[in-house]
Amino acid sequence: MDIDFKKLMSEMSDAELDVYINNIWKYTAEAVYAAIEELEHRGRVFSDLQRSTIEHELERKAQEKEQEPEIKWEYYDSLSKDIVTDESAPLYYSKVAIYWFTVLVNPAFGAILLAINLRSTESKNRIPEVVSFGIITTAVQLWLIPDFSFGFGSADFAVGFGVGVDTGLKADGFTFNFVNILCAYLLPKIYWARFIGNDTPYRTKSLLTPWLVAIVVIAIQVYLRYSIWWRFL
Repeated sequence: MDIDFKKLMSEMSDAELDVYINNIWKYTAEAVYAAIEELEHRGRVFSDLQRSTIEHELERKAQEKEQEPEIKWEYYDSLSKDIVTDESAPLYYSKVAIYWFTVLVNPAFGAILLAINLRSTESKNRIPEVVSFGIITTAVQLWLIPDFSFGFGSADFAVGFGVGVDTGLKADGFTFNFVNILCAYLLPKIYWARFIGNDTPYRTKSLLTPWLVAIVVIAIQVYLRYSIWWRFL
């Protein structure tokens, strides 16, 4: 969903609009031009030299962005392409954060982060759909693939991409974590694209709270699975 820069700029003071003009490298071209248009609407006159300088800086910024070295993994690179520092952009948990929390914790966790993003969009009525997707896929992961779980002794201990911790224990979690990886791909690729928009610029939210919650969730998962295994000794 595109930002209505014209409406946004109309609600700012002249001093706030000047921030965009004086910090071109921090903001998108759309935001800068919208600020110029609003100032002109209020009576500000920009000289040909000022306009030429601004346009030159924006062109140079665009050229340098095009010349940045390519990332080998095109899909992963696309996850961060819409992140900006523009203070007028909405705050979201990033696609990168949703991807990794889904891989490292579970699909429900990633789906909840995306659902939190949707609260401030016109697609907030689709929150139940996103959360349901995360809960259902997590249930499939936990109940239909019961042989791949956290544990100790002769049980599997898989983290991340299904790589076992090097403790001499059995390491086989590829199938278990394949569900995480698949959902980590689908959440940004399908749900973000449909309900937020792939070209929507945004700022990233702090990940302190999600990390703290994730640590607690993982600790509970490990404890519960260890306790179940211990009873059968």
